[in-house]
Amino acid sequence: MPSLHLVDLSFGHTSAVPIFDDVTVHLGPGWHGLVGANGSGKTTLLRLVTGELEPVSGIVRVEPVQPSPTLCHQSVEHRTDEISSFAASGEGHARELHGRLGLNPTDLERWPTLSPGERKRWQIGAALAARPLVLLLDEPTNHLDREGRGILFDALRRFPGVGVIVSHDRHFLDSLTSSTLLVAGGSVRQWNAPYSQARQAWEAEAAQREEHLETAKREARKLLESRLRPINDGRHRPQSTSMFAAFVAEHFEPAVLPTLKLSTQQVYRVLLRKHLLPRFGNQRLCDIRREEVQRFALEKLQQGQSWESANKLRNLLSKVLGTAVSWGYLAENPVRGVKMPERTLKRPHTFLSVDEVRRLLSVLDQPERTIVLLATLTGLSIGEMLALRWGWSAVPQPRMWGEAPVVSGCRRIRHPAPARTDGRKDRRGSRW
Repeated sequence: MPSLHLVDLSFGHTSAVPIFDDVTVHLGPGWHGLVGANGSGKTTLLRLVTGELEPVSGIVRVEPVQPSPTLCHQSVEHRTDEISSFAASGEGHARELHGRLGLNPTDLERWPTLSPGERKRWQIGAALAARPLVLLLDEPTNHLDREGRGILFDALRRFPGVGVIVSHDRHFLDSLTSSTLLVAGGSVRQWNAPYSQARQAWEAEAAQREEHLETAKREARKLLESRLRPINDGRHRPQSTSMFAAFVAEHFEPAVLPTLKLSTQQVYRVLLRKHLLPRFGNQRLCDIRREEVQRFALEKLQQGQSWESANKLRNLLSKVLGTAVSWGYLAENPVRGVKMPERTLKRPHTFLSVDEVRRLLSVLDQPERTIVLLATLTGLSIGEMLALRWGWSAVPQPRMWGEAPVVSGCRRIRHPAPARTDGRKDRRGSRW
């Protein structure tokens, strides 16, 4: 079965202006239409297939191998040796073509006076008589009337090899071809359909591309308008190009940290040095995005940080960037909207049994024994027990020390501290 293969074919008269670039096409038996705008390279492609032109790269392969495909050029000025041999041949196939194409060998004696249509039939008849595996026709229906096109169609449809035809005759292509090659923009694309069906397909694709392009343009215009609207309305705040590390060192640490508690300052300095500066220090303030902060918080959790530690890092970063917003370095705080996963307990709470409490009390000394006993019986927190010690709350004595030692809680009563006679305030730091 004959076939024609163009593989990675590239060609150009100059290296700066390629006509074809990386063209790959595989054609089997039957007729294939070759279409495209004038000057797109249809005739050049035919000459590359025949070997009249050498490609810059790539190969042209005919299977089975034959000397070269046969090309019938658009114009027929001279009577070639092939035409003369075809006219003089008495071989059955040649005589059949004479009759099918309406050719009379004696007409060659008046070749100069033959019409272009008659010359074209002699040219194509001679090509068909040679039984090529690949036959290339360049505008074969030019100068043919309706009857002549019908005669030519009847002869060509019987051709058993690979045929490629360049023509502007839509009806002729629809009647003869089974696939269409579109030459455009230095490429060749094959459609497995006659010309009219193929054209509908590529026009639909072009319309879809145009629609996508228009959609992209509208979205781009909307985005541009949204970016320009704050500027046009006078609400635009310029984005600072300061580095995060520089802002922390020059503004946040000397001006904001001193306003916080000393213990908070110490914790924030550690978190900045160990976590935030290594991650964001070399970034501009305006380049820090919400999605990056979200990933940062989740990565800390994945690295084994507790939920509280990761949340504290998020809050500190929000405080730094919030300061940048307040002072005009940023338009908005990117940390706002960053979410933390649902908080879960690392381990379930455990409770002592009655026997365990008794064993614990038996080994404790005072005042620890009293503290544990009080906490066990009342459920008071350490803060509430300190409040009892300082006289800021009271526990009902009968329920507290009675024989049924079950107290669900205490009644918080704020008592004024007793006045001192020496004029000094009472100190709350005494031990139990």
